[in-house]
Amino acid sequence: MKKIVVVGAGVAGLSAAVRLQKLGYDVHLYEKEANPGGKMNQIKQDGFTFDVGPTIVMMPEIYQEIFEFCERNPDDYIPMKKVDPLLELVFRGESPLLFSSDLTQLTKTLETISEEDA
Repeated sequence: MKKIVVVGAGVAGLSAAVRLQKLGYDVHLYEKEANPGGKMNQIKQDGFTFDVGPTIVMMPEIYQEIFEFCERNPDDYIPMKKVDPLLELVFRGESPLLFSSDLTQLTKTLETISEEDA
């Protein structure tokens, strides 16, 4: 069995390691940080928890494909529920900006900010 070394346990490194192991390789995964996840991580400070890099969660097909490659049901491991709005931005002194997962509604919101850029 061939040995494969994967450096970095971020989303890409984890994905590569899982795929290679499924294909029968002896995979060794190394990460310099205390926890895996790379951009998909948390910062905990003063009783607060901040998610860093949550935008990739808005693309569940990435996770689903890897689980399916391994002949597993992704819903058994990461149950997901669609939320709307998917993002709320709050700026001091301004009304919150709500970004919908519905493209038509999202376009309308973007047009209120800048019709040209929408």
